[in-house]
Amino acid sequence: MENLGKAKLRIIKGMGKGKEFLIETTPFLIGRGEEISLNRSSEGMRLDLPDPTRSISRKHAKIIVQSGTYQIVDTSVNGTLLNGKKVSFGDLENNSTIEM
Repeated sequence: MENLGKAKLRIIKGMGKGKEFLIETTPFLIGRGEEISLNRSSEGMRLDLPDPTRSISRKHAKIIVQSGTYQIVDTSVNGTLLNGKKVSFGDLENNSTIEM
């Protein structure tokens, strides 16, 4: 796990709108769960998001650091959008938007 400077993930719509989560280590996993929760797992930090429509996979995406840059990696079947474009991976910048 890589320790980094401060970065955060903010939920901007849907369940949990307005909640923020500090990304202190990577990988930072994002997937579907029963309720909003942030837990440490053997793979890294894991953010679970409730999704009654099941469009979010259990292991949907992960945030990693490559060459000092945060990146999003899609690990789902349903796809991940970065700033409105479907990506398999992409660099994250201030105010990037991730949709699942």
